[in-house]
Formats: sequence, C-alpha cells, structure tokens
Amino acid sequence: MANAGFYTFLDPDIPYPFGIKNLNISDEQLAAFLWKKNAILLGDQDTDPRHRSLNRTKQAKKQGKHRFERGTNFFFDLVRLGESKQLPFRWRYEVVKGVEHSNQGMTPAAASFLLEDL
Repeated sequence: MANAGFYTFLDPDIPYPFGIKNLNISDEQLAAFLWKKNAILLGDQDTDPRHRSLNRTKQAKKQGKHRFERGTNFFFDLVRLGESKQLPFRWRYEVVKGVEHSNQGMTPAAASFLLEDL
C-alpha cells in the first residue's frame, strides 16, 4: 500500500470503511492478515492536508492530517494489535525520501518490495 488517502483500521468500534465494526472478523483472520507479507510505503513529502484527492471526511481526518500521518498511524496501530494479541507480524514500514503524492515517485520502492523474493 502506498500513500493511501485513508485506511480500514482493525478497530471493532469504528464502522466500515474506516474500521471493522459489525464485520465479524475472527482472530484467525486477523492473524492471517498480519502474517501476510505486506508493506506501507509512504512519501515523506506527502503531507498536504488539502491535496485535491485526499479524503477530507471527519472519519478520515481522525486518522491523521495527511497521507503520511495516516499511513504511519495505520502501521503502528497494526503493530500494537499484533503485540496485544501476540500475533506474528510481517508487515514493513518504509518512508520514501523526497516523494510527495506520486505513483511514479513510489514505483522504485514498490518494485523493490514486490520483486525482492524473485
């Protein structure tokens, strides 16, 4: 995942799509999700709280002021969840220096992650 505008936090008290309230996600499903190899890739300059494509709803703003903050908060929320439930966690957090909200700017980091096991 790279520079998302908002995330679905694994919080059973927050309604979907910002949380998982009423989705009946089992601990086994949470464990499988945290075990999957995945990454949160964030451009360190993706910090515009007024970006034209940034979700600016009240629920999204609760996740952070901008994409960089929201992604960081999401990742570390997953870390806390994994620790609290003592679940293995294989996700990676990577900050891409000098990149704003740009698919092209994120491509080298994404490609490296996707191809590293080949």
